[in-house]
Amino acid sequence: MRIPVMPALAVLGVTSLLLAMLAPLGTATLPAAGRLLFWAALVLGNAWKWRQWFGRVPLLLPASRAALPVLFVGGVAVLGGLLPLEYGFLALLSGLKPALPWERLGAAVLLAAIAVALVIVIVRRLAARQDPPVARSDQAV
Repeated sequence: MRIPVMPALAVLGVTSLLLAMLAPLGTATLPAAGRLLFWAALVLGNAWKWRQWFGRVPLLLPASRAALPVLFVGGVAVLGGLLPLEYGFLALLSGLKPALPWERLGAAVLLAAIAVALVIVIVRRLAARQDPPVARSDQAV
């Protein structure tokens, strides 16, 4: 499924503008342009990450409906876990002083990534066990 580029960019732009106007998570102290840049980087960066996730991870999974929970739950676990780290990094670049438990966040993201990788390996092995690869001949049918 292809998402049209212009409507997607419009939604991401409006989302960034809305977040900049609402100024959540302590970003109200930033000037308006800095707030807009902060939220645009966070929103567009996450849209890019999800696009990469859905473009690359399905290639690692067997072609079955059983892979969908791995794709969605794994994405939320890994990419959602990275969000506080990205916020903290952008906040530090912007001059804000976020009080985040960096060690715990890093450990949580690492554990989530290991768990997702383990589940992907298990799903692939189970799929290979159920549907062993068929030996193909070099002859055209």
